[in-house]
Amino acid sequence: MWQPLSKTKGTQGNILFSHHASSTGGGLSILITHVISSWSYVEASFGIVMAAFLKGNGKTAAAMYSTINTFRAQEDALKAAASLSLNEEDHNVFLDVLLSVKPMAKVRHHFAHWLWGSCDTLPNHMLLVRPQELWIHHANVRAHAYQLTEDQIKNTDFEKFDRSKIQVWSAESLSQAVMNVDLCADLVKALADYLETPPGPSRDLLYRQMYLQPLMQKAQKKRQGKS
Repeated sequence: MWQPLSKTKGTQGNILFSHHASSTGGGLSILITHVISSWSYVEASFGIVMAAFLKGNGKTAAAMYSTINTFRAQEDALKAAASLSLNEEDHNVFLDVLLSVKPMAKVRHHFAHWLWGSCDTLPNHMLLVRPQELWIHHANVRAHAYQLTEDQIKNTDFEKFDRSKIQVWSAESLSQAVMNVDLCADLVKALADYLETPPGPSRDLLYRQMYLQPLMQKAQKKRQGKS
């Protein structure tokens, strides 16, 4: 989806990480916001799934699920509850949905918690980097500067940054992320509906619809140990 900055036209460009970056990306911030917003519906539907595991005790599910702040912790809680409440077939469906959406959880986390930036040689792109990389960069700059004379400082490029650790997101890659997160939201909503629907034609239809998705087919093969 994204490329490292070191492998793009931005390898020699001037980069800037700032809270103003979202206003310089040619409207790409709308796509970023969409990903973050849609993931909220993924988490909300997983809350409904948790309630289904707890036999409809919505208050208990809400109280427990609302205290969990990371996807990894949510995943662990959901897996534990699923193993105690689902039969083998339904448990496999749950696992396949979880496998399908897990990669997008990482993308959403990066979008929400990493730093956005821009590059003058990539005007229609957004840069993304871990906050820790910026901390390390600034710490190195300050430590190095203290060891130089004034003339050396003037001739030193302090903006050197490990560009292989900077992600470059184009309009195309961000649009793909939007499609992926919307699919994840649909899948988890379908899982919640599936678990709450009694056995019969309606439930079978939901099952078939979920497994029409390539993500689910790929997850099923991975769970079964197939290539």
